[in-house]
Amino acid sequence: MKTKNLLPTVVASLLLSSAIGLALAPAASAYSGVEQLVLARDACGGKNDAGDAVDGPDNPHLAWNTSGATNCGSTIAGLDPVLGPTPDDYPSDADTGPVVLDDSRQIEVDIKVEAFFPLKGGLGDETIDLDLTGRSATNKTVDFGGGTSTKAAQDEILGGNYTQKFMLNIPAGKGGTYKSFNLSLSVGGAELGGFVMTDGGSFVSLPIQSDEDAGPPDTGDEE
Repeated sequence: MKTKNLLPTVVASLLLSSAIGLALAPAASAYSGVEQLVLARDACGGKNDAGDAVDGPDNPHLAWNTSGATNCGSTIAGLDPVLGPTPDDYPSDADTGPVVLDDSRQIEVDIKVEAFFPLKGGLGDETIDLDLTGRSATNKTVDFGGGTSTKAAQDEILGGNYTQKFMLNIPAGKGGTYKSFNLSLSVGGAELGGFVMTDGGSFVSLPIQSDEDAGPPDTGDEE
């Protein structure tokens, strides 16, 4: 009695199973672009970098570019041990949206802090605490979470000029179009330390559904 060769059947079954498995496996993100918004301020204690008085509030915000004050951060950072840290809200400018988020990637938030010049750090533990929210196309507020990082006093005293990175997960199914964002940021605890730099070193990088990085809208001013 002849035995039937089952090898071709087995191979065909394996190939079919592999094809089905590939079809059902979640695809990696096809996008690599980001929209990067910097933390900006129009003034520091009512004055810009040149020392000129600014009419209006200091106006911390998320923008395409830095604004009038780039090197002061929170003007009461040095009093945090006495008053306690005061969070600042950084709402995104109107011309930065809408943004179409890619929820297969993470949001990166970098916060650059420095001590009172020319010191290398402040006195005491320094804590950075933040939370990022977005307003969807249907006007619902979505919380992307946040993070907390503390630099111990013994590390802060000579290492108070640094950049702290936070990686935030976009909740499942919460990708898509957003009208605006708001970063709530609190930095404090170290006397003469914890000044948030708004010179471009602090930013929010949003993963977008595009192969190219986003840029400021064309205003038509250039000839």
